[in-house]
Amino acid sequence: MNREIADVPTARGDGTVTVTARSFETLAANYPLPFRAPFSRAKGDHFEYWWHLIQFAFDLPDPNSFPALPALAIDNQRTIVDRYVVAADDLSESAFLAHPTMLNVKVGGSGFGEQITRAFPPNENIRGFSVLLRQFHGPAEPASFNNVQRILRRANDLADDMHRQTRLQSLSAWGRAAGRLRAFQVKVLVGRRLYREGRFGPGPFPGEELSPEQLISLYNYGEDIHWGRQRDDLSALGVDTFAAAWQRMNFFEGTAALAHLYLGFAQLVRAATAGVSSPA
Repeated sequence: MNREIADVPTARGDGTVTVTARSFETLAANYPLPFRAPFSRAKGDHFEYWWHLIQFAFDLPDPNSFPALPALAIDNQRTIVDRYVVAADDLSESAFLAHPTMLNVKVGGSGFGEQITRAFPPNENIRGFSVLLRQFHGPAEPASFNNVQRILRRANDLADDMHRQTRLQSLSAWGRAAGRLRAFQVKVLVGRRLYREGRFGPGPFPGEELSPEQLISLYNYGEDIHWGRQRDDLSALGVDTFAAAWQRMNFFEGTAALAHLYLGFAQLVRAATAGVSSPA
């Protein structure tokens, strides 16, 4: 569910008014991709949809063009970076990412009587996805995005070749994007760019209430992985039916965007280690 851009309403003789509308992020939905959406199976699939939004927000460099690192620079950390790539292969096959998630709210003509329709992934898919995503996202995870970033940066510092600056710029761009997607929904970032370009109003944009980082903490430690320290805060969201469904949808969208960024970075890791033999 998203803020919509409405065309001119049309009225019928019985007083019914029909408004044709489209979500504001559709203005970025066909933003050109300079590389194939990472792990996409077919043209126009869910993976490609998310990458149009990610690229509109960040204009990331092609992960496949990342210059390979010299063998000696990365050899002693190869097990960790290999683990990142293997986990990314598993994440790309998640049923959660393939699920056509939807939240629809219909309000009666009087403005009352909300009807909320959800198409959310099964709980077991959400939990499995959340556990695996934590291996990329968690600060204490040995093969997390942040830790693999640090390994590649150190390896680049040791590399004595002409590609050091190119690698550094690419790693910095991907690192900034991850930080922004933890702090903001990708659709919020899309909306802000549209506003800067004079193509949409100043907001507020749907999803600004809680950051993806806050939502991950709430759901991971209040329901999905642990029924623990966040359960009271999460229960407070459920007092209002719409608010509970809305924030759950924001959680789905925030984690999906992060997951796709982490998958894209796996292709960068593959390119970085292309010249390094895997340990026996």
